Amino acid sequence: MTATSGPHHRLAAIVDRLQREVPDRFGILLAAPTFSRGKAALDALSRPGRQGAVIADLSVEEVNWLADELERRWTRLVPVRMEGGVQLICPREVWLPGGGARIDLQVRAPQLVDGWEVTWPDRAVPHGPASASLEVTESQAPVTVIRVRVAGRRLPDGPREALHASARIELRRPVWSLSDDGTRVRVHDAAGYPAAGIMFEIEGKTQKTDEDGEIRVEMPPAAEARVTMAGAPVPRSVPPAEE
Repeated sequence: MTATSGPHHRLAAIVDRLQREVPDRFGILLAAPTFSRGKAALDALSRPGRQGAVIADLSVEEVNWLADELERRWTRLVPVRMEGGVQLICPREVWLPGGGARIDLQVRAPQLVDGWEVTWPDRAVPHGPASASLEVTESQAPVTVIRVRVAGRRLPDGPREALHASARIELRRPVWSLSDDGTRVRVHDAAGYPAAGIMFEIEGKTQKTDEDGEIRVEMPPAAEARVTMAGAPVPRSVPPAEE
């Protein structure tokens, strides 16, 4: 089983929402030279195959600071929190090398007073009032949707409300292939999407993929080389047959 970090996925969720909302609302403004550096930074963070590697390298303290800073700077222009004041924090994607993976879930409800309660999905294991873990399996691939219900009050003497939040998670199965020059092991899914910032073991040596889902190797591994993720074998990609 693999585990994911709630704070890191909170930051990823905020970046994703800003990347969707800001260009739609302020596209003309963003084209101005004044905002070129800020726009380039946001594009770099949210680029497919790069975000996971960049955010994974940050410490929990750095992730929390950056997420809080993004919310502070943008919240008056863009609603970076979920509508209704409830946010479900979980990974955007999960790599399943075999069987399943256990993911962390976290709920934030900044608009509710203390004492709110979460109804988690079936099979979730609560670890506190606002966090839980849940196993996802290959049978749910390629996408699973997680929903939670939150009951609470916006004011101490206000009525009790039922709010909902949901998240869509891509479930990906990793395979590996070798670059033409034999210097890089590439880890990706069947469609070629890179497994960026993920730990893999090649013949017992643990290494992390870069933003392109690649690991540099001194010697090309054999066709039957053992590549694993969290102890589970990762199959080698079978090239398409030539016509």
